[in-house]
Amino acid sequence: MPLLVINNTAQAAIVAPDSPPSLAETFVNRNLVETGDRLFYALYDIPYATLPSVDSVTIPADLMFVFRLMSADGATELGTMTPFIYFDAGYNRGLISWYFPASANITWDVAYIIRISQNPTYFPSPEYVDVVLSLDAYTSETGQEDNQGELATNLYDMGQRLESEYDVTLFQSSGSQMILTTEGEQYFRGAISGLQVLAPSLFLIQYPTATIVSENWTTEQFNTYQHRFDGTWVGTSENATAEQFGGTADVVFAFIIIVPICLGFIIFASLKYRRAEPGYLVAPLILTMGALLGWVPIALFATFYQLMAIYIAYLIFFARG
Repeated sequence: MPLLVINNTAQAAIVAPDSPPSLAETFVNRNLVETGDRLFYALYDIPYATLPSVDSVTIPADLMFVFRLMSADGATELGTMTPFIYFDAGYNRGLISWYFPASANITWDVAYIIRISQNPTYFPSPEYVDVVLSLDAYTSETGQEDNQGELATNLYDMGQRLESEYDVTLFQSSGSQMILTTEGEQYFRGAISGLQVLAPSLFLIQYPTATIVSENWTTEQFNTYQHRFDGTWVGTSENATAEQFGGTADVVFAFIIIVPICLGFIIFASLKYRRAEPGYLVAPLILTMGALLGWVPIALFATFYQLMAIYIAYLIFFARG
């Protein structure tokens, strides 16, 4: 956001606020989106009974004042924001905020300074007010859900003061939950960028962030199926049968039971319905059941399914008539 828009035309002196700007409430929450992020937010007051203007045109507060988050010694600027223009052109009571991702490395529990500065374009002798951030502003919560809930509660409390100030409705009930009204969304979204992610409970419609984890596919489960009868009389019988044919149990049972059943359905479908497709639909089920019994080798199982995929591709892209 631009810090200030400097107009090099004739400067016009603007009357100072009715009293020095101040902060009524300040809060700091963390771990709202990612571990280590920070959200500083405060309810400010730039009191003007008569809004400042030039040639009967109101000058918005974002051109007149800037809020700076400074280091504890006041020498380093950490973040800059201007008032969100909505109620009273940004004057009187309003909400200001600074969000820092974890990469910003903002230290926790530090008495930072919030500096409210006047724009020298409109104030011949600009002044500023420093408000030292109380350590009580920092939340004691650490979990994401707790911080998001506390943020929602704090904003609701702030909203009650704004509702009283401007005679508007910013919150409404939805069951047991207080959510933002349309006007509430317009204001709070403008004052706190990304609010729906930071405090999702304030919104009727929520958009959870999908967590996508890369899957490391293995044959562990298939191997479990192949050895499911080990140490039982069934496994002993399988091994004895396999020895008669000079092979392993899964290979032998695949070719004397599973493959013949699959071929049987395909041949039956070809004779009965004059087309093999019904048999092709049954064959994968037989193969899968055989794999669950440990009667189909993994290589054979994969080969059959690859051939099926090739056949489907043939039907889609090359078959005619």
